[in-house]
Formats: sequence, structure tokens, C-alpha cells
Amino acid sequence: MKTLFIITGLFILFFGLSCVKQEIPVDRTNLHDDEIILGYDYPIKPGTEEWKRLSNSAEKIEVCQIPASILTKLTTEELVNTCLRYPPLQNIYAFNNIQRGVEKLIQDFNGIRELLNRKDAYEETLKVYSKKINNSSVLLEKTASIKKGSYIITLSSIEMILCQIELRTHPNVEIQKTVMKELLKGYNLKLNNNEEFRGFGFTTNLLSRASIVLKKNTPLMSNTPSDIKIDANMINRIDLESQNLVNK
Repeated sequence: MKTLFIITGLFILFFGLSCVKQEIPVDRTNLHDDEIILGYDYPIKPGTEEWKRLSNSAEKIEVCQIPASILTKLTTEELVNTCLRYPPLQNIYAFNNIQRGVEKLIQDFNGIRELLNRKDAYEETLKVYSKKINNSSVLLEKTASIKKGSYIITLSSIEMILCQIELRTHPNVEIQKTVMKELLKGYNLKLNNNEEFRGFGFTTNLLSRASIVLKKNTPLMSNTPSDIKIDANMINRIDLESQNLVNK
């Protein structure tokens, strides 16, 4: 078993945490084209004439804020789905360190700030994550597609949201075990589709699990995540402690 973890850790280190730019086609104007849109429907989206007229990122961020009169009335499930449709969401992957990208997202977007303050954020976000894991048939498509690209980015984005919720709350061990079990399912899904998820895909799962097993007082989860070196030993530690938690 120990040998397996070491091999897995090295695989992720050299392939999962690489910063190779992925050619993932993404169309955020219709992220869930086979689902009913839950929550707030952004009036101005990428691909529209109105979006093209926006001259800079600040203007794009401004038009994507959720009106206060709507924000507080959204159910948490609606809010999770609204955050996942946030047009500039994929910008978190433009940073050398994804956690820096998430910090910028929290700073810029009132929807994610509202979600992180909801008492049932963990539960509702996990439901969306579990649904995604259990409906992964899009990965079987032989060629790249907008739908597949959206699925890949959405799954990893949910993992980063779960990571932030964990860091801001004090869930009991049973809740953490439930979340960890789903994260390990997601981890195995990514391992079985490693060509699709190489790059940030493994990083987001690793960080989400690390937020649970390493706690807030460890260097990985410090206030300066960009200064942290994630090596094979750290990856193997996270893998081992993840398994130890679910086996308690």
C-alpha cells in the first residue's frame, strides 16, 4: 500500500501539478446546456455583443456582480450553481498558484463571499460535487468539446470552493469524513482520466484534501500559499492521511 501511495504521489507531482497550459474549450455562455439553470442568470455573458463592448477586466467583474436584492434570496443550492457559472471563474487558473487565484475571486465576486458565509455551504456544495462525479459520461467523448472542457473546469472549481469552506469553518470529524470520501472518489475519477485532468485538475483535489487533513496551522495552508513547495513527500502525506481519516 505504501508503494502505491509513493507511485501515485510521484505521478501527481510530475503530471498533476505541472503548469502546462491546457487547451480546454470553454463556453461560459452555456455551461450546463443539458440542465435547467438554477439561480441567477447573468444578463451579460461572454460571446454577447454587450460583453465584447466591455473594455477591461474591471468592467467585466462589475457587470457580473449579483444584485443585492437577488443575492440574499437565492437558496444555497442556487448560489453554488450561480458561482459555478460566474463568467470570470476560470481566471483562477491563470495564476501560478491557484490559491492566489481563489483569493482574487473572493475579493472580486460577491456571490462567492455570500456562499462562504452560508451555514449550509459545505453540504450544498458537496451535493453538487457528488452529482458531477456520478455523472461523468462526458469524459468518455473521444474528442475535446465545450461540454467536456466545462465539466473539467467545474469539477476542479468545486474542489477549490470546498477547500475554502473547510478553511473558514470548524466541521466535525463525521462531516469531514463524508467530504473526504467524495474527494477521494473525485481523485480516482481524475486518475482514471489523467490526460483530461493533468495540470490544475490534480492540484485542486490535493489542496481540498489538504485543507481537511493538514489543518490551518500547517505551512501548506498558511497565509502565503505561493511560497509553499509541494513535493512528493507532502503529496504522499496527504494521500496517507486522507485514507486514515475515512478509515477511522
